[in-house]
Amino acid sequence: MAVELDDVRALRNAYSRVLDEGDELFRTELLSKKILLAMVAASAADADSWITSRVQNSSVLENELARLVEVLHERNVIGNSLQAVRKWVGEQLWALGSAAVLGTTWPVWVGAVGTAASAWLTATVEAGQATGRLIVPLVLGLLTMGGGVALYMFRGMYYAAEGAGRASSKVSDDLFHRAGAVGTGPEQLFEARVRPALEAIFEKHGRADDSLAGPAPVVGTLRKAAGSSLVLAIVVLAVSLLAFAVGFADALDDSACVPSTSQFCPQ
Repeated sequence: MAVELDDVRALRNAYSRVLDEGDELFRTELLSKKILLAMVAASAADADSWITSRVQNSSVLENELARLVEVLHERNVIGNSLQAVRKWVGEQLWALGSAAVLGTTWPVWVGAVGTAASAWLTATVEAGQATGRLIVPLVLGLLTMGGGVALYMFRGMYYAAEGAGRASSKVSDDLFHRAGAVGTGPEQLFEARVRPALEAIFEKHGRADDSLAGPAPVVGTLRKAAGSSLVLAIVVLAVSLLAFAVGFADALDDSACVPSTSQFCPQ
């Protein structure tokens, strides 16, 4: 069977209907509405391209989606932003490769990032040193009060570290779960309202398009971006903690010995 005008109109109406339902369902969730709009815009653009290039007598059908695609593109804040980011990242990767291999000028932001990272690490090390100078004499003083005090102190430090580890693990698991669930509501609505119209067209054409028949557009990219941002934040935090520990260790080495606690001082 051939794809007919009524099939394409049904798809266009499905796009419009899902946006209407999204406005009602996500009245207080601006991000969800923007994600749904980006999904519909990407799907409509792919469908219009597929109909034009693969469906016979497409000249009769293609105008049904062309205007919708144009309007959605103008309103598609998330999709346009993702496209701009991909373009910028590609340009920067090319510039970095060119600078490393051909000796061209490094991008300006490389120097800015390096300067900011150096300043941050220096400040973090100094914070560790200041904390160490404050805490180390106090700890050494407590150790002189007897084995019982030292035992309670080390036990308290152990339980505090254990509790902090559990809390951080729970928080990180929750954050990664949230990152992996970005756009779940819009995705479910899209699958329920738009997917049947797409499948009806594929059934009549006799072959599905891989991009249109695959997962709902946009959400996969957003989830990867959210997950990558979390990984980057964890790396920055880990490096910061390491720099803080280095500063703290320096303070431990440099701490003045209390005469009565000389046995605890670094030799």
